[in-house]
Formats: sequence, structure tokens, C-alpha cells
Amino acid sequence: MVCICVGRIEWNNRIIGYVKNMYASKFKLEVIDEFGQKKNTRIFLFGAVKSLEIGGIYNNNLEKLNKGKWVRSKAGPKYAIAGKNNIYKKLNELLEARVVCTFFFGTEFSIGKVTQVTQEEFSILNIAYDGTSDGISVFDQTSLTKIRWASNFEKRIAFLAKV
Repeated sequence: MVCICVGRIEWNNRIIGYVKNMYASKFKLEVIDEFGQKKNTRIFLFGAVKSLEIGGIYNNNLEKLNKGKWVRSKAGPKYAIAGKNNIYKKLNELLEARVVCTFFFGTEFSIGKVTQVTQEEFSILNIAYDGTSDGISVFDQTSLTKIRWASNFEKRIAFLAKV
């Protein structure tokens, strides 16, 4: 797996994939998306490549998703909105289900699994983008604006945590 920038170095426009064939002046790349899914196959001139990256956490995670045959779900995410839902009840349900969630606090968010719930607070085991454990956080329930789970984002992190 390689990550390349073509034309100029712009990391938000990088292309990641597997080199399938190499020729005298060009190569064929099977491009994968941010979920490790095959996107398309493209041919690039060697001279157009301005940077090449091999390895790294992001690329390694994409490879785990691709090799592990993880598939994006077509089902939409689920939400619990503060003020519209009983957050205490929903936090307890998510604790029992042991599901990866994204917890929103206005413009900030945390990713993890609920580990404890009281009437005022809840704690989560934080999970990083690559599926690794990232400490524990305790939050006041009144600061929570919404909870999301079952999106491809959370499912991808849960898959990486298992691998």
C-alpha cells in the first residue's frame, strides 16, 4: 500500500492504494477510499508523483480494513438528542450494548464506549481513530448535546479495535 501526491503535495488530495502493475514510465494503482474499500483503478506517470508514503498509522489502518474485508454499511447512523430523548436511559442502554459511540458536546466530541452511568455523570473508555484505547473520560450529562452510534465512522473504529 502506498500514499501518493500527484502534481503537487496536498495531503487533503492524496491518493492511497495498491500498486498493481509497473511499466517503464508509469504504474497502475488500485485506489481505495477512507474506509479501505476499492474505489477505482488509475494509471499514473512516475514523473507526476511528488511524494510517496509507505506505512504509517493511517495507511496501516486502511490496509487492515481492506485485508479484513470490512464493508461499509448502507444503514444510516442512529442518534439520541439531548432534550428529545431520555439521555440517562439511552446511556444505560449503550452501556449494556457495549457499542462504540460518538458523544457530542456542542462543537467538541469524544469517541468511545460507555463504562459507567450515574444520574449526573457518565464515563467512557475513549477509543482513538485507529481503534486503540485512549484513556477514560468523565462527563456531566448536562453538557451532552447528542450521541451517535452505528454510523460507518463508529463501525470502522470498532472493527479496527477488534483487529
